[in-house]
Amino acid sequence: MTFTGLVPGNPKMKTKRPTAERLLSQFDNIHLLIQENETRVKGFVIEKLNTLQCRILSLLNLPVDIFDLSFAEPKIKNSSKLASHTALRLRGMLDSAGVALNHPLGRGMLRPL
Repeated sequence: MTFTGLVPGNPKMKTKRPTAERLLSQFDNIHLLIQENETRVKGFVIEKLNTLQCRILSLLNLPVDIFDLSFAEPKIKNSSKLASHTALRLRGMLDSAGVALNHPLGRGMLRPL
């Protein structure tokens, strides 16, 4: 089984033994957009997973919907409670998908833009 598209500057190069760094680098540019109005807070992942990302997740026996971080919640007046609530919700979704936060896919997965 070979992979293409993992080598920067040479997207056609094939490799049978990709490094973990190269595999994980394919997930660097995934962004969670959070929208807020007077009553609700909504969030969703902007990018759709490409074919290579889906293939990597499949080979790792991870569900593709692990990146479905969409949510809509009532707005909480105290924003620190909101941040805590959102962090707990995201942690629960990662846990239920079987990704520990000390796992490379869980560490640094969510970063502010």
